[in-house]
Amino acid sequence: MITRVSDCRSSCGAPDRSRGATAGHDATVRLWDALSKTPRATCGGHRHPVLCRAWAPDASKVASGDRSGEVRVWDPKTGASLKTLKKHSKWSTALAGRPAHLPQPAGAEACEVLASASKDASVKIWNARTGSVIASLTGHADSVEALAWAGDLSLIHI
Repeated sequence: MITRVSDCRSSCGAPDRSRGATAGHDATVRLWDALSKTPRATCGGHRHPVLCRAWAPDASKVASGDRSGEVRVWDPKTGASLKTLKKHSKWSTALAGRPAHLPQPAGAEACEVLASASKDASVKIWNARTGSVIASLTGHADSVEALAWAGDLSLIHI
């Protein structure tokens, strides 16, 4: 049974539908078994409320972003932190993994590319394995609140 509804900021299901992830004001991400509805791992390491999360398209990783602008990449099997990404100066507002069927940037393999949006009016494109910024998209006059990969390889950010 999910017991942290009052503390849950957001939730999402894994692409394979076997797991879920919730992000909370308690600075954790919890990973759930979708069938039994029981928690499988708690990902700790954020120091601020977790505001957004996204699964890699192959469900091999889950990412989370917090109020400080920090983005973390987690192993969903163990809950271990794989990488900490720190380049945003304000809140992380949205995350999206690049679909595996799209061509990947040089040096990145399928399901390693992650986009993050922020209240600092920027979008960062990351190699989630290495932690390097592939691109930084700026020019918005205000916070970027949502983003998604389009079928034509472009990134839509709002």
